[in-house]
Amino acid sequence: MRRRCRQPRTVSNAKLFKVPLTKNYAHDVKTMVSADPHAGLMYICNPNNPTGTTTTREDIEHALANKPQGSILLVEARLRCAIRRAAIN
Repeated sequence: MRRRCRQPRTVSNAKLFKVPLTKNYAHDVKTMVSADPHAGLMYICNPNNPTGTTTTREDIEHALANKPQGSILLVEARLRCAIRRAAIN
């Protein structure tokens, strides 16, 4: 029998702010940064899963420069695959 894990935010009582994607289904980094100035963690999956859109270097630099406190978790595990696919297409 498989045990279900509790989400970390429920264990820590952390607030979750959901920020809608842009018209192109990409992260709206400027809105993410301004959603909560006291956020402990901002998570960016690049490319976004499941849309496949990438977060620009400019947006990542904006997040780094304007995130008042806490950490940014930038996951780029599939970026090479996305670049290779774009080169093939």
